[in-house]
Amino acid sequence: MVQVLDTYLSQILKITDFNGDPNHFKEQFENNLYTQIFILLLDSIPFDKQQELLNEFTKMQDNTQAGRRFLEQHFTKDQIAEAMREGAREAIRHYLSSIYPTLTDMQKDNLRNLIDAYRAQLSAF
Repeated sequence: MVQVLDTYLSQILKITDFNGDPNHFKEQFENNLYTQIFILLLDSIPFDKQQELLNEFTKMQDNTQAGRRFLEQHFTKDQIAEAMREGAREAIRHYLSSIYPTLTDMQKDNLRNLIDAYRAQLSAF
């Protein structure tokens, strides 16, 4: 899923003529995504354990690899995959809605085509 997401984000940034550092953007996006995943999964943990895990996770928030390992230690692969699908869709939707008004008609068409092409791929994960 992470590789598909990386490719998808790269294509979005290319289509939208992103003028920043794409690697930095993708790294920040992934860090934020792991935080979103953790928040989505937090409800599945008994209440008395939530604060303990929240404190642990907060210490590694800016480290994507540590965040990923943390999630893998405390949640099942299925839980992570489901939360990643949900979190990625929401994060991408939010990002695109924030930039959509500034895009040209051609960029909007290209984004629609990209979304259609990836829709099946993303739902397969």
